[in-house]
Amino acid sequence: MRNEITIRIAAEILIILAVLAIFCVITSLWPLVFLVIPGILIAALRLLFLKAKKKPDKPKAANVPASLPEQTEQDVLRIAFGILQRRITEQVTSRYPAARWIWDVPDAMDCFAENKPLVILLNQAGGFKKAKIQVYNLQFRGILYGIHASF
Repeated sequence: MRNEITIRIAAEILIILAVLAIFCVITSLWPLVFLVIPGILIAALRLLFLKAKKKPDKPKAANVPASLPEQTEQDVLRIAFGILQRRITEQVTSRYPAARWIWDVPDAMDCFAENKPLVILLNQAGGFKKAKIQVYNLQFRGILYGIHASF
């Protein structure tokens, strides 16, 4: 910031001295011209020295992608469990559009992480009450509809 102000002041002094030199030539004040010329040279050299000394701007980090926070195993499980729930909803509603479902156990995510069997309870699913969710390596493989409601 300070360097930019100094460069601006040096440039203005150079302009003033150049205007003064032109004025002296037009008005025939030759002795003053000989005093102004060294001043112009000194101001020009000072300006060049300051510009050469100025540091180039650092490139902005716009091209560098932001570093992503490292994901823990729990984060990966949470993401996979969310995808599993979305796939189950897609499969159930594609077959039974009015159907709704909930997990049979309250700790379904823990069962999912430990690769235990998963079961969902169905409502308005063509008479089915429960369905077994087929999961392999944290990936959804399908739904096995099972128990019919008996009225």
